[in-house]
Amino acid sequence: MRLWHYKLLPLLNDKLLISQWRECCAVSSMYSINKKFFLVNRIYDYPPIHIKVYSDLVAQEMKNRGFKISQSSYDKLCKNLCLEDKDYSYEKDSEGNVYINQNNINSQLFYNWHTNRYLLQNYYNIQEKVDCGLFSKDDFKKINTYMEEIKLR
Repeated sequence: MRLWHYKLLPLLNDKLLISQWRECCAVSSMYSINKKFFLVNRIYDYPPIHIKVYSDLVAQEMKNRGFKISQSSYDKLCKNLCLEDKDYSYEKDSEGNVYINQNNINSQLFYNWHTNRYLLQNYYNIQEKVDCGLFSKDDFKKINTYMEEIKLR
């Protein structure tokens, strides 16, 4: 169970992206019952709107690729987070950082978690998947190029 760094979402292959939606649904269910899992325990350090915005980013990337998410799945995620009717917005800056605005309060998505350090951890995790044959070298090239562009590799 892992929530990939949100800056990697557009670069994940289809299999990992679809799996990420399942992770979002699982995490929202865990959040609703306060169940812990070591790779995502940090979700409890953030208001549930962070999970919702992250899930919106995953859903939007899936939509961009032609995948569909059922309305009932999306509604259940919102219900689990107690966010069915909450008003919020989010925007990306020129560097891909995501900022949430809720009740006139702005915060960066998963600040102190989805950092450059976490991005590097994700990079090496995916690199290991390439080494084991679980992620293609061609798909990895996009991530590798991105990491070189932002000078983290």
